[in-house]
Amino acid sequence: MIPSLRRLFEGLFGRGVLFKQIATVLSGTAGAQLITVIVMVPLARLYSPVDFGLFTIIQSAVTIGITLVALRYDMAIVLPKSDVDARVLQRLASRSILVLSAVLSVVLLGVHPFVSQLYGDSAFATWLIAAGLATYLMAQIVNVQFWLNRQQEYRAIAGNRLVQAVAVATFQVGFAFVIGGFQGLMAGLVVGQLITLLFVHRGTPELHDRLPDEAPTKWQVAKRFRKMPLINLPTAVLDAVKTAGINVLVGNMGVSSLGNFSLAFQMTKAPVSLLNGAVAQVLLQRLSTEAPGGMTRLLRASFVRIFLFSAPVFVVFYFTAPSVFPIVFGAQWEEAGYISQALVPWLFMVTFTSPVANVFVVTGQQEWALAFAALSTFISLGFLALTPLDLLPAVTWLAFIMAALLLLWVGMALFVARSYDRSGKIEKDEV
Repeated sequence: MIPSLRRLFEGLFGRGVLFKQIATVLSGTAGAQLITVIVMVPLARLYSPVDFGLFTIIQSAVTIGITLVALRYDMAIVLPKSDVDARVLQRLASRSILVLSAVLSVVLLGVHPFVSQLYGDSAFATWLIAAGLATYLMAQIVNVQFWLNRQQEYRAIAGNRLVQAVAVATFQVGFAFVIGGFQGLMAGLVVGQLITLLFVHRGTPELHDRLPDEAPTKWQVAKRFRKMPLINLPTAVLDAVKTAGINVLVGNMGVSSLGNFSLAFQMTKAPVSLLNGAVAQVLLQRLSTEAPGGMTRLLRASFVRIFLFSAPVFVVFYFTAPSVFPIVFGAQWEEAGYISQALVPWLFMVTFTSPVANVFVVTGQQEWALAFAALSTFISLGFLALTPLDLLPAVTWLAFIMAALLLLWVGMALFVARSYDRSGKIEKDEV
């Protein structure tokens, strides 16, 4: 971590254990984000907006798949008091990922004729089936990362993220010359994630050891943490459907439009994604162990510090994006610069919600998150489905709508945290 950035984080997060943990994860997250941003320059010149648009549609299927296949049992790994129980949860999630990823592949194979006819591209419908494999690889990586988070192995998490970014970026660039088109982007994603998964498993031999005889069965832990699939899963599915639905509805305005929207979204989110990735990883473990009485204080301090870090970044991004995008990525991406500018209010608010999103899980109040997910999905997709506006004004209005909704989310999170502090109850081992 460079000295100037280290001093900034010491000012925001102090010099204690929390700072050291965030700084450790940040080292890998920053490297991964830097690689992702840098590699987008050649990728934007090697692939067209149409290629990115088709690839984004496949990624939308992967996003929904990753949300679904672990039944959210992976998120619960940090919650049990016993490491043995956590290992059983990890294996339960892994088994679920394997079975449901295979089911997803079969479903995508079954809809091949429909997709081929809808997009007029048989090759695209065939490559869409590979979303099942990509889902399996990425969901298993996330599953192991939750275990590492429980063990506070933040150096390993940082290393895994760096490997993931390098592997995917290298193969996506390489396949541009071998395959080309959206196929190159998809092939690079799959091969890169496969290499990452092999690396991650090699670094966690304890997960492959035999469980002790007193270990609970998978059914027992599944029943104990039943709220994960019953409430958290629908919440996550709604969020994934919202993301995928926005992509599909933007894609209906033109595949090229979706390509511009995808690049703009990725680049606008990149400057603070490195902070969110590090803070969220550490705060999940911190939230899961926070006793009643300190949750509200932890959330308020997090919001203030995130604001101080992210506000200047987004101000600069807002005024420079339209002129920088065509210079860096090429003239064909000029529209993406204006879309990026329009997305700033929305993604600025995302920086507050993403790092502490699990407050509803660790307080056992997932119903609040489910209600909000339903509301935001209905409003955002309803607006895009009904609006007569062109792409740029539609995205501008959508960004303000989402920003307002996320402001409501912040208020809900503080209310839930305050109620938890007042209750004095700890029910985290049964969520």
